[in-house]
Amino acid sequence: MSAFYDGLAKTAANLLGTYGQSITFVRSIAGEYNPATRTATVNTITYRGRGAVLDITAQDAKGSSVQQGDAKIVLERVSTAPAVNDVATIGGVDWYVVSPAAVSPSGSAVVYSLHVRRGPGRVQV
Repeated sequence: MSAFYDGLAKTAANLLGTYGQSITFVRSIAGEYNPATRTATVNTITYRGRGAVLDITAQDAKGSSVQQGDAKIVLERVSTAPAVNDVATIGGVDWYVVSPAAVSPSGSAVVYSLHVRRGPGRVQV
């Protein structure tokens, strides 16, 4: 990442650290299948970051799968890139990632823009 975009990511992290809130993400990954019990283990990856929860604008919603109550999270650059169906817990409320997008003008993420939805549901991929 160029020094300019690295500085931009640091500025975004500072602003989100000051004005954003703490977010914990959990990704569930199916593990090994046990044919005797007909179950699979579930492994989880947990990562944290700071972000801001915003309303989705009409421009963001145009031509997309936005539903009433959906929101957008602007997330600082984190070590694990968010993925569809990761669960974001913010203030005790669970949101799941519908559509993650890295804002990466130089090829490395400066911030992430996440379309999220409340509840325990999962996105069909």
